[in-house]
Amino acid sequence: MSRGTLRSAAAFPFILALVLAMEARAAEVSDESQSVTFVYDESVWSGTERPDGPPELTCLGESCGGETAACSVTTLDRPADGLSTADFLEGLRLQIGPRILDSARSNAAGGPPPELVDPARVAAFGDKSGVALSLRLTLHNAPTRIDYVWFASASHLVALNCAAPEATYQSARPAFETVARDLRIAP
Repeated sequence: MSRGTLRSAAAFPFILALVLAMEARAAEVSDESQSVTFVYDESVWSGTERPDGPPELTCLGESCGGETAACSVTTLDRPADGLSTADFLEGLRLQIGPRILDSARSNAAGGPPPELVDPARVAAFGDKSGVALSLRLTLHNAPTRIDYVWFASASHLVALNCAAPEATYQSARPAFETVARDLRIAP
């Protein structure tokens, strides 16, 4: 084997990684007034800017187990509480699970009662921490799972929710975690 062939063979993994990275087309959709930007892979998600609300992502079928899944965000002003972000998230972790479950139960429209599947926990999503939990409920007469993640900055709280049919949730969950990791939040 010649020296040139060895160099070509050694470069193959690098070239393959570069080609694969190029296939994952990054796109963005944001609402500046919400201070949130979804950064997503166009081969997995379709982004929608809504003039009357925050941006949304819709997962393309194959990436989510063959059924549609979606993510959206809501931004709220964070009270001037003097807490560090870590302390704020810990306080939120202690309170949010029962509140979300109570809200889901009061808005339930048939089917089994909503159930907290994964209790609230502080978790890392890329370079940021958030409070995450998962809920099972019935939406549009279909069993559904919703993952919620709340992120806090100095001035606001961002609530990310991603939903998928229960039957395909396990396939969609990695895509949801990627959305949470790649979500850009202004300070």
